[in-house]
Amino acid sequence: MSDSNEEVLKAGDAVFSSEFRCALSSYDDEFSRNVWTLWKHDMTTKFVKYSLKEMTVLEIVEYQLDFSNVMVNMTTLLEMPTERLRYFFLKNSVVPMWEDYENIGGFRFTVLMKKENGEAAKTLFINLCNMMVSSQDCPVMEHVNGIVFGYSLKGFKVAVWVNKWMDLDGLNVLKDKLMQMTEGNCRFYCKMNPMFFKKTEALEIVSETEENIPSEAIAASNVFEKMKKLSI
Repeated sequence: MSDSNEEVLKAGDAVFSSEFRCALSSYDDEFSRNVWTLWKHDMTTKFVKYSLKEMTVLEIVEYQLDFSNVMVNMTTLLEMPTERLRYFFLKNSVVPMWEDYENIGGFRFTVLMKKENGEAAKTLFINLCNMMVSSQDCPVMEHVNGIVFGYSLKGFKVAVWVNKWMDLDGLNVLKDKLMQMTEGNCRFYCKMNPMFFKKTEALEIVSETEENIPSEAIAASNVFEKMKKLSI
């Protein structure tokens, strides 16, 4: 894709993002940490990274009852898919793009599971969403922007998106919680958005191929060692 085309796409996404925020603000007088949006990206067309034009807003969740109803419906939606797709369950002030202000400089904790572990991936996604909604008074969870469920030919991904204000202790708590919830039946890595660092401090990009996904211990060690040298 040429630079000019890429700039046009980014500009279009920025306009769409602005319009979406206005739509949400008309739904409620002000943004609330306890309001959430469920997005779907079915990825049936040529993939353009996080293009909002390919996203569909499925639900707005404001109350615990809303969440319960949505999750009942989600159990059907998350049955073994046949095509690539993603679901984003995000704070209503967060747009599912890394260019969004609240995502810049953040982290992705990603759990990968094979196709035969689809039920476990679905359960993990729903449990993480529930934990995010019900634990907003927790200092760690207040920095979680959302949970992402993805399916591709390689299997399932469940990712926790966190913002740049989460400190090292919080990252460790979240990492330990993920390991506990998955009982080690997965592959795990953590990736930082390099826009948070000076170029000389940017983390190496972690390969997402099945053969090169680092172990939980290696991934966590690489990320947390470099985190110690930075103030968040």
